[in-house]
Amino acid sequence: MPAEYTVFASLYAEFIFLSILVALFVFGWLAYTVLVHRQGVNQNANLEKLTPGTFPKERDNMKAEIAWFIGPIILIGYLTFLAWGSTITMWANQPDPNAASTFDMDVTAYQWYWEFEYNEDMTWEETHAAPQGTITFTNGTEGVTVFIWESVRDEFANHTFQAEAGGDIVEIIDGSGMVSGESSNHRKSGHSVLTVSAINSNGDETILGIQHHVAAGFSSINEVWLPNEMDIVWHMNSMPIGDNPAVLHSAFPIEYANKEDLVPNIETTMFFTPQDVGDFEMVCAEYCGQQHSVMVATMHVVDSTQGGVA
Repeated sequence: MPAEYTVFASLYAEFIFLSILVALFVFGWLAYTVLVHRQGVNQNANLEKLTPGTFPKERDNMKAEIAWFIGPIILIGYLTFLAWGSTITMWANQPDPNAASTFDMDVTAYQWYWEFEYNEDMTWEETHAAPQGTITFTNGTEGVTVFIWESVRDEFANHTFQAEAGGDIVEIIDGSGMVSGESSNHRKSGHSVLTVSAINSNGDETILGIQHHVAAGFSSINEVWLPNEMDIVWHMNSMPIGDNPAVLHSAFPIEYANKEDLVPNIETTMFFTPQDVGDFEMVCAEYCGQQHSVMVATMHVVDSTQGGVA
């Protein structure tokens, strides 16, 4: 079931409510008719003398006919109004691509996998043994400076502290250390994972916190990280690979209840705004060949400290 904050959830609830009202009326009228007009109850013999192909004049009721005509028109018109509003919400009101709250990506579908390419940098942190905010990461031209609060250092007294990224390990002395070299270069072109740990005298490691950084231009297959509470804009296309042609696909991120086709040689756009962190699934909703069922991607929605900021 899609998230409650999506337009689909409110639309679904309203459609279900109206469906219940219609069902109560239809089945109530059906029960009334069956009970009142069953054999042996109605003693008017004229009502039983029906001629095939001829509507009995005595049963004609113009008011009922008008009501039966106008009522469904009002209901269908209202449902059309609701559906039109959701269509505008999903496709017409596109986010400003230049706004700071917009996170821009390219999505390409192949037979049979998804490729996600980042057009902007993105940074986020994982909280582990150290409380949130007690480890700070400062990005600079020479590397990343890591600072551990004194309260954390006191909690892990008699431990040594280190930061590791891209094979580069730096000891953190007096709460501060800079991770540079290979890790700094790695952060410019890929998905960097910077891990801060406390190590006791036995060599046992406790992870205090982790910072992730995805650089613009980085591509991932069947897995994507998205900043929470930002307008995600996907520019999408379908491409051939090897002997497999470009075919029609359809991106369907189930949590957000929107769906858009990926058409060969035509760029289509999808946008949505996550409001909850977590892992969610995206599938292909258009049959695209023998391995259509394996076109599944995982969307990791995270609290990004930098979305669209280098």
